[in-house]
Amino acid sequence: MAIINGDRLKAESLHFYCANRWGFDVVAVEFTGATGVAAVRATLPDVVLVSLALPDADGPEVLRELQAASPASRVIGQFVSFNEFQLHRLGASSYHGLFLDSDTSMATLGETIERVRHGQRVIAPRIAQWQAALRANPDAFPKLLSAREMETLVCIAHSFSDPEIGAAFGISAGTALSHRRKIMRKLGIHSTPKLIRYCAEKGFDSAPPPCRQPRAKT
Repeated sequence: MAIINGDRLKAESLHFYCANRWGFDVVAVEFTGATGVAAVRATLPDVVLVSLALPDADGPEVLRELQAASPASRVIGQFVSFNEFQLHRLGASSYHGLFLDSDTSMATLGETIERVRHGQRVIAPRIAQWQAALRANPDAFPKLLSAREMETLVCIAHSFSDPEIGAAFGISAGTALSHRRKIMRKLGIHSTPKLIRYCAEKGFDSAPPPCRQPRAKT
């Protein structure tokens, strides 16, 4: 097993329980996404227990990197908190288990790890409920918006102006404004402040924005 968690105390506690209470051979304990992915690539563990709130990495992207680094490893993601956009970005193929810190005791976590190790897919009930609600809602943003429109909302959530959005995507500021207006029509939102509030409520600010281009000097 490999453990990747930016909270050193939590990582050490997980190491203790995994090794001494549950009998796992812990081959790596890492505190960043970069060192964690490298360790998994080097050790090819059966199970990876990874925090989705690492200091240097985007959670959904780390899951994909871990899957690429060791396709046979079974990956369990650990949420401190979550939102709809994070769940949408996770997709369905880059993890084998998800649990929520606040809803999971150490005993429950041990059972989850053991079930995942034996080939089951285990999702914490509250996360599974949110996933099901997102899939069932005909007005959910994944059903209304294109991938580029959702990327635009990430930019808006990070306070990008229309010229900055245009620069990020290689389009004009006018085209970026048109995208913004089209998104608002699709979502039934009639003002930019309400759109910004929507972005925060759905968690678009939890994703990293495209690289913001430097402003031109005047």
